[in-house]
Amino acid sequence: MLKKYVIKRDESMALKAMALAAFAPLLLNNSVQAEENNISSTGGLYTVTKGNSSDYTYTTTDGTTTSYWKVNINADKMSASDRLTWQEVESSGTNTIKVTIPSNGATVDKYYQYTYTKPENYESVSTRVNNAITDSAVNNKLFENITERNNSGAAVYMKNFNDTNFDINSDFRGNTTKKDAGAIYMYNSKIGDIIGNYINNNARYDTGNGGAIEVTYRSNINN
Repeated sequence: MLKKYVIKRDESMALKAMALAAFAPLLLNNSVQAEENNISSTGGLYTVTKGNSSDYTYTTTDGTTTSYWKVNINADKMSASDRLTWQEVESSGTNTIKVTIPSNGATVDKYYQYTYTKPENYESVSTRVNNAITDSAVNNKLFENITERNNSGAAVYMKNFNDTNFDINSDFRGNTTKKDAGAIYMYNSKIGDIIGNYINNNARYDTGNGGAIEVTYRSNINN
């Protein structure tokens, strides 16, 4: 059972899906009435306001009158983490995602860029932890830009580790392997919680699993 980890390719991919999913009920549900103005999603990811025939995201109708609605994404609400902030930008670039949304009967591409802020008590790490699982090795770290070509677990490889009271509390960003698990690979291991932000970690090999975490062969997280 995965109790407490936050995956964020990880965050960027999840947010793209979340943004699109947020619009789906609105686009499919024509029961919204014209007097319903300034609707907010849970958590404030978006708001819906009245639009007009030249500026709208979707329409509803009562059979006689067509109403126009505008969906506005609130970039400052796009992350559940206080270490990540988002802003709308004009075009694709570093640390950006693209969200395609309906607009005026067609579609428009919106671009959002994130900024990650490392906690002051976190140490930056650029080398792989190869089965040396200790508190000082895997906690309060930012594992970043580690590339592992031949082994699973670009940042942390864990095998035959058994301590259900042991937690991993670190952030992982931009780590890549050509095998499994862009961040953490667990084999025949049992630990407590995995807590952190996982940003743009990748398992790039054609058959690779676990963009962030691969839990395999009798492994468990908090179970």
